[in-house]
Amino acid sequence: MRTKPDQEPTNDRKRKFDDELVTQVEEEFGQSYHCNGCSKDITNLVRVRCAECTDFDLCVTCFSSGVEPENTQHRNFHKYRVMEMLDFAIFDDNWGADEELKLVTAIEHYGLGNWEQVAEQVGSKNRLECAEHYQRMYIQSDTFPMPDMSRRIDRNSRLSHSPPRKVPKHDRPPVSQPACHEIHGYMPGRREFETEWENDAEIMIKDLEFCDSDTPEDTELKMAMFSMYNAALDRRAERKKFVLDRGIVDFKKVQQTEKKRQKDEKDLYQKMRVFAKMQTGQDFEDFVGGLLTEMKLREEIARLQEYRRMGLRDRKEIDVYERDKRDREVAKSHHHHPHSYNTPRSRATPTLSGRPTPAPSSIPASTLTPTATPQPPSLPPQPSSSSSSLAAAAAGQQLGSSSTSAQPAPAGLRKPAAPLDISAAEGLDLLTHNEQILCANLRLFPKSYLVIKDTILKEFTRNGSLRRRECRQLIKIDVNKTSRIYDFFVEMGWVRSKPVGK
Repeated sequence: MRTKPDQEPTNDRKRKFDDELVTQVEEEFGQSYHCNGCSKDITNLVRVRCAECTDFDLCVTCFSSGVEPENTQHRNFHKYRVMEMLDFAIFDDNWGADEELKLVTAIEHYGLGNWEQVAEQVGSKNRLECAEHYQRMYIQSDTFPMPDMSRRIDRNSRLSHSPPRKVPKHDRPPVSQPACHEIHGYMPGRREFETEWENDAEIMIKDLEFCDSDTPEDTELKMAMFSMYNAALDRRAERKKFVLDRGIVDFKKVQQTEKKRQKDEKDLYQKMRVFAKMQTGQDFEDFVGGLLTEMKLREEIARLQEYRRMGLRDRKEIDVYERDKRDREVAKSHHHHPHSYNTPRSRATPTLSGRPTPAPSSIPASTLTPTATPQPPSLPPQPSSSSSSLAAAAAGQQLGSSSTSAQPAPAGLRKPAAPLDISAAEGLDLLTHNEQILCANLRLFPKSYLVIKDTILKEFTRNGSLRRRECRQLIKIDVNKTSRIYDFFVEMGWVRSKPVGK
């Protein structure tokens, strides 16, 4: 339904454009429209017009609901036309179709040259822009007094051929600012989120009104909708309390905590997360902590059972077995990488069966420490105080790449990673030459090694001694790297282990 304004433009001298859409809207220019179903003003909205009824318009909401107003002949199965907004360009990118209609209608009403009144009627353009546009598009047109219809901008083709929009790059927030604002839109001052849980819950009740003419069924329906809305608010409050009580909005703290966890711990937390909503934050942490303790105890029991199946009966035999196993792994790696970290025991170490571990023939003679001699098979392994495994590794590194290329890697063995180049690493000048070689072979950066060294020495100073097992529990990295660092510290005299009987 349309209502006429106080001052309707004259239609005596209207030009008839060839464009059907422009002609149709030109006849309706200056009108305001209201929905025949809910009486809402839809002048500046997309509306649906019945093609069979006279002067009958519906808003999109009433049309989608199939409204059939009383005292009208309209039915929801009638043919219809969608009347879109005229905010798209037809002749000029800077002029919409609605502005074109306002321009020509104002010129017809006020006369050519009264650009002040014309601009006031158009509203969005000044008098100079109106005069320039009419001069360029209408008067200077090859089809004067009609505009050049071949220049009409096709809205669909313009959209399909438009260049892709450039996504603005968001600068990373400074370290001093909380990153949670850009992640989930949390506003700490209001303790609210930019997008709440079930953010559209208010939409279903925003237009509800209780009227005296409501039937009991209508009142019951509206009360049911309010009950649904209250349930949505309860779910929203429950989830907000869950997030805030557990400090999940503190993204940096959560991220640092996740980094400290081992892979098996992360997997366990991920599996048990479904039970978090049934417990408080502290109860959930205690629950998962108990499961982690149980998992570690099971692993320790399985390891001890494996030792028992191999005939190992006390801690002394276990230490000998672990040392021999580590030496065999080192000797095996020398078959295809002579520059790796080496120990004197790896060249001749009696195993549990009484047979010594043979030295790999592929190790060049120059990589052996001159003062180190192989131990006899009948004697137990003795630590060599005059030789250093790092000296052997340093001598091997001085050979260059010729010795490595001369010895092809045996088939079936995976080539180990090459030593890490730490020549430009930060903190290199704080290490001794032997420590630099150790870091290169273990592929550790100097700063990481210094943190490990500081942790081990502090623990040793506090307790007066440090066992290999305690060192592994203290340093959460690869156990082989931890063992080699521990051996290096013992060999350098920085750390000593506890007596076996203690």
